[in-house]
Amino acid sequence: FLQEFPHVKVELMEFGSVMLEKMVAEGECDVALVTTTPHSTELEYTLIQNERILLVAANDTDFAKAHVDGEEIELRDAENERFVTLAVGHSVRVVQDNLFALHGMRPEILLETNALETGKRLTASCRAVMLCPDVYVVGDAELEGRVKSFPLRYTSEFARHSYICWRKDVRQPRYVLGL
Repeated sequence: FLQEFPHVKVELMEFGSVMLEKMVAEGECDVALVTTTPHSTELEYTLIQNERILLVAANDTDFAKAHVDGEEIELRDAENERFVTLAVGHSVRVVQDNLFALHGMRPEILLETNALETGKRLTASCRAVMLCPDVYVVGDAELEGRVKSFPLRYTSEFARHSYICWRKDVRQPRYVLGL
């Protein structure tokens, strides 16, 4: 990309999807990668990937000891575990809160974080569980042998979708359209 467009300044910023959409709408950045349901009429969205939410459990949790890695599970079965969560403003947090409400759950929250990678590692180290998109877990060498992952039963309506978005009212340069 940088060889083809050497004049383009690339600045990578990590924020929750709500904040990133706001930054694009207000012209603070040209494009954003977001995980959300398209809802802003000011922005154009192109689907990049669909994700499935997994329950990630440290191997030393009661839940992980009682279930086989990869087994499809009911979220309610983990309600007695301690959860690591992302902070409000992250799309995974929205999905999590909706799932907890759907199942009438109020589990113990061990801690909240703004960083998904930190959350995963703390989950593995602190005898906890976390709801996490499959793309952040499958093939993660640092988690291998430390956690088990469980797809949730009946959660297609709470799947996460990744998009690239930009403002509709701004003519996009060739480097944006090529993404």
